[in-house]
Amino acid sequence: MQGMRFNSASIRGIITVLTGVVLFAAILTSPRLVLAETTSTMDVIAVYQKESKRVTKLINALSSIPSRKIDGRLLSSPLTTDDKLSLSKDNTVYLAIGIKVTKQLVNYLNGKKIIAAMVSESEIEHLYSNPGTNRNSVTALVVDQPVERLLLLADEVSDHNSIVLPYSTANNTSKITRIKQFALKNSIRLTLKQIDLPLTTHHLIDAIRGSEAVLAIPDRALHNRSNAKSIILNSYRMGVPLVAYSKAYSTAGASAALYSSIENIAADISALLDTNKTPATDLYIVKPTEFSVTVNRRVSDSLNLRLPDATSLKATLIERMNQ
Repeated sequence: MQGMRFNSASIRGIITVLTGVVLFAAILTSPRLVLAETTSTMDVIAVYQKESKRVTKLINALSSIPSRKIDGRLLSSPLTTDDKLSLSKDNTVYLAIGIKVTKQLVNYLNGKKIIAAMVSESEIEHLYSNPGTNRNSVTALVVDQPVERLLLLADEVSDHNSIVLPYSTANNTSKITRIKQFALKNSIRLTLKQIDLPLTTHHLIDAIRGSEAVLAIPDRALHNRSNAKSIILNSYRMGVPLVAYSKAYSTAGASAALYSSIENIAADISALLDTNKTPATDLYIVKPTEFSVTVNRRVSDSLNLRLPDATSLKATLIERMNQ
């Protein structure tokens, strides 16, 4: 796959798609909040910001699960006295959707059970590293898929050949350690390449050269709007498939991606509510159980990859994870 020349039409197509793509979950900015209550076996109040298609889709997905019907009503922000009274029920689990709502509830609700959803691991860890944050109990169901799962997908895409993982110095060192240990344990040919920032084409090409797949894991310093086009286009130009962690990345030009869909998040939230497991104090991070796989057939075909469909890839990953 090395040395492939870049077709100009493909470049234009990928750039056009990239222009309208949001690679990372958007930080919600609306000042309006919605309070929703359910009448399931557990009293659950979900607080979320109204002007968001993703939130609406999540609430609809939760509502489609038996005993998870949700009726919404508006709250104001900042919270009024009446709003605060509405958030003072005992024996209640509060479902905070989005990092801004999570921050608001963490700093207001004292001694209440809070589940944070649609937040990234870096966002929730940053919130709790802030000395001004109230150390209330939060179970955070993060959107970040386990890096080990992402590596298994890259191993399938590379046909069990060499994989390169570029990462920045700002990336979480525990993720790098975990994925390195997992690769060794499972005899996966993984090379870690630390990238100095700001990213240059020269350094990126040096990192990719000689590999059969590039793996992108959540790394906000490296994988952002400024660098995404360069990573996608240069890996494509070199004939090396890119495996990423979001559907948007795949739509923009990654050959395949593994991510948490809205339906996956809803199923994980429901399972978490059923277990009724929340920590006594501080922060507890829960990784997703459910996941989705997508294949960009246009890109994979142009790279002459013989990838199975997304359903078959997911089944293979589940089988490998259960070994």
